[in-house]
Amino acid sequence: MSPKVVTIRHRLTSDPDVTGSYVVDTTTLEVPVSGVFTQPFFITGLLNGTSYTVAIKSACGTVDFKQAFTTPCTCPAGFVSSADSSQCEKVETVPPTINQSNYCYAASQNGAYSTRFARIYNGGWSNSSIALVSAPISDVFAEMAFAPYWANPTLSPTLGIMNREGIWVDSDCNGVKDALNLGSQTTAAFTYNNSGLERIMYVGASADNQFIIKLNGTEVAKTTVVNSDNNYRVFHIFPVRVRVGANDFNIIGTGDQSVSDSIAMVVFDNTPEQIRDATSDAALTILFRTSSLRGTMIDVATCPAGYSLVTTGGKGTYTCRKITYADCEVIAP
Repeated sequence: MSPKVVTIRHRLTSDPDVTGSYVVDTTTLEVPVSGVFTQPFFITGLLNGTSYTVAIKSACGTVDFKQAFTTPCTCPAGFVSSADSSQCEKVETVPPTINQSNYCYAASQNGAYSTRFARIYNGGWSNSSIALVSAPISDVFAEMAFAPYWANPTLSPTLGIMNREGIWVDSDCNGVKDALNLGSQTTAAFTYNNSGLERIMYVGASADNQFIIKLNGTEVAKTTVVNSDNNYRVFHIFPVRVRVGANDFNIIGTGDQSVSDSIAMVVFDNTPEQIRDATSDAALTILFRTSSLRGTMIDVATCPAGYSLVTTGGKGTYTCRKITYADCEVIAP
């Protein structure tokens, strides 16, 4: 493969005695030049999808020209460059499975919800810890029993984070939750467009009785003991890595043919220390909460493995999306 070549057209001076270098910031790459710059000149050896600033310095050391640019991101077949040229993406979509139409989400609350604490997990935690009141210390960053924000020790049907966030299907949109057939699933979805850097964020969840959390089609967490009361007495907060661009968060709940069902999800753009120390919403940056869907008309929908449900267009427009990522191809000089 040929080297990456950047072309800059610029007439620096008509003085034939001026000399200097093209200097690429932070890389110490210098390309000596001399003479009158009346023709295009080239810098080779740059990496794909990388931001540079080029400075042209005259012989006396002053900067006569400076320009920032990003080299093109060359992608493998079937991929396209992201908007910021930082990575390659392949987006695939398929229709979702619609189990019911014209439902709503209603509040789902219970005195048993959030009665223990909220738990922040370390990276590398195990799904089996979700069902444990005393999880392995290596899995746990912190546990917060502060009431009434995180916990509900008084068995209130309204206090604690799961009661604030819990939702379930409402077949006639009258504000009262209804049963979902045994084994039928519903998905609440949120898409976050990350215009910043790739980073760790946190997603919290609980359910009566079981949940699956997916990010960009990949399972982040799932309850492994269906009838464990720790699934809803504890609010579970997991670290996730968000990529640049679209990130699709899903929580999937499963019906048991009763109205005693609920799912709750919150997406935090905070450090684990900030979450641990919070005693109100004001201390946190909350990007999404399932309580925001109460009263919203929905389709009861699911997606195949590897895909996430995208609901940004509203009911009737849902789609299942899979985003596969690849690095820009690096071309050696």
